[in-house]
Amino acid sequence: MSRSSWGRTAVLAGMALAAAVLVFWGLLATPVEAAPAAAGAAPAAAGAPPVAIRMDRASVQASVGQRFELVSTIENQSGATLRGLIAHIDVVGTDPARYVDPEDWCTARTVFLDDLSGGSSADPRWEMQAVDSGPLLVWVTVSRPDGHAVAVGAPVHLDVGQHLQVNVGGVLPVVVGVPAAVLAGLALVTRWRRSPRPKV
Repeated sequence: MSRSSWGRTAVLAGMALAAAVLVFWGLLATPVEAAPAAAGAAPAAAGAPPVAIRMDRASVQASVGQRFELVSTIENQSGATLRGLIAHIDVVGTDPARYVDPEDWCTARTVFLDDLSGGSSADPRWEMQAVDSGPLLVWVTVSRPDGHAVAVGAPVHLDVGQHLQVNVGGVLPVVVGVPAAVLAGLALVTRWRRSPRPKV
């Protein structure tokens, strides 16, 4: 092979090597796309303020008719003041055979929070009443006025037994006392009617 042929071959080989190096470095510089989120994983809301929700307990055991209170702590973990946040409590039954109406369990389910400065917190209290037996879940969410969810708290597990609390709301004395008073009055009237009347 002549020197000119060797020269052209060397030039071509050098150009091929340079192209391969450029391609290799181009692949390294190309950013790798993030893998898609797993099925069922909720994406983080863009621009959502950092709010933490804590409950005063993780589980509650109650009987049908019993009243109890749940306390949630909603903390602003950012350095900015958050305005217009709305706290809401929800109840769901885990037994598909039982219907659960959250309004029956808590009549005041929404709280409009005051402005939360950075690092401050609010403590909404939720008055609950167990209206049916079975396993249930209760959790608190915080949303903005535009409807975007800010934070979702961990669920509180409710275990409501079949036992019926008789004196719900302190009405047992009334329920028992009123019929007893009526019966006593009827007995007095009957006795008075049967008693001998003085002759005039």
